[in-house]
Amino acid sequence: MAFTSKTHIILTITITLLFLNYTMVTYCDVISSLLYSCENFVVHGPPEMAVSSECCGGLLHLANISGKSILARRFICSCIVSLIDDYGPNATTIASLPGLCGVYLGFPLDPNIDCNNIF
Repeated sequence: MAFTSKTHIILTITITLLFLNYTMVTYCDVISSLLYSCENFVVHGPPEMAVSSECCGGLLHLANISGKSILARRFICSCIVSLIDDYGPNATTIASLPGLCGVYLGFPLDPNIDCNNIF
């Protein structure tokens, strides 16, 4: 059976979407690992805990990546929003991290942000 042009396009799009989904999960794991050192602060929060230099270093690394393109900012945003969802009630603590570290990611850390509207 020969592939029609339409079948070929659908197959190509499907394979591309599967690859992008796998890539996104993989890179979100990398972003999560960069922010792993922030976990104690997020869980225990201020004023008892201070933000570690490792946590700020991870945020700085993300800021450097996010400065490269709109696509990078959107991607990092969507990964961080999913992390914020995982931590639920500590969302405000997560949102405070860039300010406490003196880092700007190119977007606010807000669980209600629409990452597709980041430029």
